[in-house]
Amino acid sequence: MTLPLFERYFLGGINSVRGFQDRSLGPRQQTCTTDNTTNPPTVNCSQSDVIGGDTAAVMNVELLFPIMEQYGLRGVAFFDMGNAFTSGINFGDMRRSVGAGARWMSPFGPLRVELGFPLNKKPGDQTSVLGFSIGAQP
Repeated sequence: MTLPLFERYFLGGINSVRGFQDRSLGPRQQTCTTDNTTNPPTVNCSQSDVIGGDTAAVMNVELLFPIMEQYGLRGVAFFDMGNAFTSGINFGDMRRSVGAGARWMSPFGPLRVELGFPLNKKPGDQTSVLGFSIGAQP
C-alpha cells in the first residue's frame, strides 16, 4: 500500500538531521532517459526527487551548556543520525552529522542558530550548513 504524499516522512533540517537541507532525506524516485542517437541506444538513470518514506528513524544527542544564563543564552553541541525508508530501516543508509549552535530564549520565543556538518554525505544529498529557527520547538 502506497501512502499519500502528505503522510510520508521527509527528513533533514534543523528539526531532524541538521546539516542536510529541509525535507531532502528519504527514498528517491529513479528517472531514466534513453539516448537514441547512439547505436545501440543507451539508457541513463539517475536519482532525482525525494518521494518520502513510510518509516523514519531519527536520533539526536545534544549537550546544552550555559553561555549567559541570565539572558537566556545557551550553547549546544549535537550529533544527529537518521533517514526515511520505504522497506524497513537500513542502518547503512542513515545520514550522520555533528555541529554546534546557540539558543536564546528571546522575548519573541525561542531562537535557534545552528551549524551542522554532514559526516557521510552521499551522491545526490543536499546539504545546508546553517540552520535557523524562531518559535516553539516541536
